[in-house]
Amino acid sequence: MQQDLFEKRTEGKNPEANPLEIFETSGLEEPVDRALRAFFRRKGGTDEMLLLAVSLLSAAGRMGHTTLRLRDLNADADALFSRPGREVSGLGGIRLDARRLVESPFVHVQRGEERPERPLVLDGDRLYFNRYFCFELETAQRLLSLAETEQSQDGAEARDSAESGKLLKLVFGEEESALWQRVAGAAALNRRLSVLTGGPGTGKTYTVLRLLLLLLHRAEAEGRRLRVAIAAPTGKAANRVRESLIAGIEDLRNPQFMAAFPELESLIAQIPVQAMTLHRLLGVLYQHATFRHRRDNPLPHDLVIVDEASMVPAALMARLLEALRPEARLILLGDKHQLASVESGAVFADICHEPELNRFSADFADRAAKLGVVLPAEAVAAPDEAVPPLRDCIVELTHSRRFSAESGIGQLARAINAGDADAALALLQSGRDDVRLLPPRVRDWLPAVLPELEAQLAVYRSPGVQPEHCLSVMKHFQILCAHRRGGGGTQEVIPRIEQALGLPHESGFWYAGRPVIMTRNDYQLGLYNGDLGITLTLAGEAEQVGEEEGSAGFPLRVAMEAFDPVRSVPYVALRTPAQLQEMETCWALTVHKSQGSEYGKVLLALPEQDSPVLTRELLYTAVTRAKDSILIAGSEALIRAAIARRTRRFSGLGERLG
Repeated sequence: MQQDLFEKRTEGKNPEANPLEIFETSGLEEPVDRALRAFFRRKGGTDEMLLLAVSLLSAAGRMGHTTLRLRDLNADADALFSRPGREVSGLGGIRLDARRLVESPFVHVQRGEERPERPLVLDGDRLYFNRYFCFELETAQRLLSLAETEQSQDGAEARDSAESGKLLKLVFGEEESALWQRVAGAAALNRRLSVLTGGPGTGKTYTVLRLLLLLLHRAEAEGRRLRVAIAAPTGKAANRVRESLIAGIEDLRNPQFMAAFPELESLIAQIPVQAMTLHRLLGVLYQHATFRHRRDNPLPHDLVIVDEASMVPAALMARLLEALRPEARLILLGDKHQLASVESGAVFADICHEPELNRFSADFADRAAKLGVVLPAEAVAAPDEAVPPLRDCIVELTHSRRFSAESGIGQLARAINAGDADAALALLQSGRDDVRLLPPRVRDWLPAVLPELEAQLAVYRSPGVQPEHCLSVMKHFQILCAHRRGGGGTQEVIPRIEQALGLPHESGFWYAGRPVIMTRNDYQLGLYNGDLGITLTLAGEAEQVGEEEGSAGFPLRVAMEAFDPVRSVPYVALRTPAQLQEMETCWALTVHKSQGSEYGKVLLALPEQDSPVLTRELLYTAVTRAKDSILIAGSEALIRAAIARRTRRFSGLGERLG
């Protein structure tokens, strides 16, 4: 239907029509574009080339892009704005004339690194809105500054190289599979910026905990106390980091480490297991749409660690970098193959944009060797080869401890990343227990997983069941969808599940056993966007009620995972439904909402029709949420289309970083 709409809007157009009129009737236009044009007209910006540029940039922003390259736009605007299932045609008459844009008083022509003050910026062949240009320029400048700033090799640090080398081997081991973790340690000891990318189970949290131990030990030896913050882009991701940190810290308490670090308990006490959202770290001031911590009021921390960095949008990354003290360190953890942020930009992917990582400068190799870390010859550039400074800060962890070489999930994830649809489909159709293909329609695949859902509901409704057990059972099985709306989206799947389970399926109806997800941060309750909970019946009360309760005697309580920052322990908070205004039922989640989580078994429900969101990155993200088994409900054609389609986010950041 959407395709028909575009065809009707574009057929029979006058090829000599005004370019702005072409845009207005292309199917691309949204109300915000008209509002922007009206704003510029009120300010005196009546030139139609300017208004067309504003409209195109606005449309590009909705697709996650932060810039438009004029030569790409002028060569084939249809291809630039088309997406599968939402093809655009008839834009061939659209051209942006750089000469007319240069003459506009609303367009700044960038000729150096000055900060522009006009609303649009033309930087060479790239056109930006001012705010995204400034975000990109400042992000590049600050990352390169962090990358180029090497820790001093004189005095105490140089004398300490031998001891640091011994500790590197101790904390990471000398096995070949731990090579890149030792390299990451060498990078962190030499630079203020460290970037770790790797798939699930490659040991990113394991590695960063040991890096943190080394950095805390070095600071203590120098008579300093390292102030550390650990953050993530969402509440769910922050909770997942906290869980990993608590589990990982116990592994640090072993005889070898206790012998090597006499002050081990003191060092562990300095690790902040209460990870927070980036918004909370920066001190969001909602009433002013800004942050408390900025350039003029920087964060007090010496080291900031950000997990799930692939989910950080361009604007938030720029704000974080701005808030760092000049001497602070930054460690970014993420998976370059995962979905980017829902908002504009793909900063982590731009940082890791080189097709082959783990190739370092000769100078870095020399510094690593002083720490006892010998790089393989193929990982070292020639002495006369120019290597961008950022390259020496990025380490890709490649050895998965979660998925063995025989694991179907691991093989499927690798096939998807390689763009090998034949291999992926062969695995899904091989009859394995851990990867399987199901029919595409909800009514056809739902019976296959209904026993899993019935078992979960039975636990949630068991008399006297412990809330902790229910929250654990939630992680045994999860249905993921590519979409919220349309065939195969959460808005179709969730009512179908509730109907099959004999549950009320009116929107917002509370019942015992209802799994829910927070959709907005609530700092007063200590709950965050993405936090999960289970609705339980208190002993001796009725099984289900409607939403009109509001009284203290309401029999349902929602068990939510929470964290006590004073005692540094997790606990289960019981809330009334009346307290939880920003909640949705989550028998099924979108793949985006699942980022930062992991489940025993996952079913990925693909839509019935091709869609722009069906990409290689979405498939990979969904598959790697599963630890034990993954089911994909969808057609072969859609799986092939998704694996062939890469997420495109246009920006100039990768080029600026070198």
